[in-house]
Amino acid sequence: MKLTQLFAVTTATLGLGLATISVTQTATASAKVHASKLVSYRPYTSHYVTGSRGFMYTSPTLTKRAHHLTNYKHTTFIANRQAVIKRPNGKHAIYTYIRTSNFKVGGWVWHGFLKNKHVVTTKPETGTTTPSKGGSTSNGSQTTPKTQKFSLAEYRASFLKYLNEERTKRGLIPVSEDAQLDTLAQRRAGDLPTSFSHYDGGHNIIASKYADEMGITWLSEDIARYESASQTTDSDGKVTQDTEKFTGDEVAKSDVQNYIYYDASSNWGHRDSLLNPRHTKIGTGIVVKNSSYFSAAEFS
Repeated sequence: MKLTQLFAVTTATLGLGLATISVTQTATASAKVHASKLVSYRPYTSHYVTGSRGFMYTSPTLTKRAHHLTNYKHTTFIANRQAVIKRPNGKHAIYTYIRTSNFKVGGWVWHGFLKNKHVVTTKPETGTTTPSKGGSTSNGSQTTPKTQKFSLAEYRASFLKYLNEERTKRGLIPVSEDAQLDTLAQRRAGDLPTSFSHYDGGHNIIASKYADEMGITWLSEDIARYESASQTTDSDGKVTQDTEKFTGDEVAKSDVQNYIYYDASSNWGHRDSLLNPRHTKIGTGIVVKNSSYFSAAEFS
């Protein structure tokens, strides 16, 4: 599953990729010596890239190297966000966040070290299909991925389960599901396909406005967007992109893991939101549009 964008609302570590925003702003750690300064995030359409040189950094401040692209010359990465940074020498540069489809390798790379990789999308040929292992159907060399029914109830139950497992590991009180926050989260998830942001046109926090209308207490929001696609490369080097379907449990587990363990680029905003000891209640919502999953988690 490809993570395209994650955001959170707990105070304002909002950025394309992972972020957090809430009602109370927390202090941030002082910058390290020689750290670059993040000027802004830039909207960026997710696509495939390759690279053969340059370092990959854990954050756009460029203080810690994670990998070197010389070790991944034949790897296809997913690029899904960019940041404009100001180096210690005063010069500006654009860095792109890239990662592998399994999330094991990722980091910020100077955009000039990357090359776009064209992905050819193919459709199965029409004709008679025959059953194959795993429940999929095949027609010659073409394979149609298995379709699984997505359940909102399963997503909510699984998200709560996986989140509370993480909280319990750290000695935190589990959060409980709240029906009103579920309603708020589902409303927010419905907004995301057309406006993937915590803010409206007037830069007001949308979830806070909805909560006031509902007369409920609200503290924090996390939002995410996934594109459910995989790619394969045949012996001729032709890349094929296939749409996949995921269950509510699979998406929920990926949500929680990415919020907590893959949030370095936004200074761990999602992790701090989900593991905030002040939070006692949660509501979640999700909508599926084409091959994308748009989800929201609301806390009080």
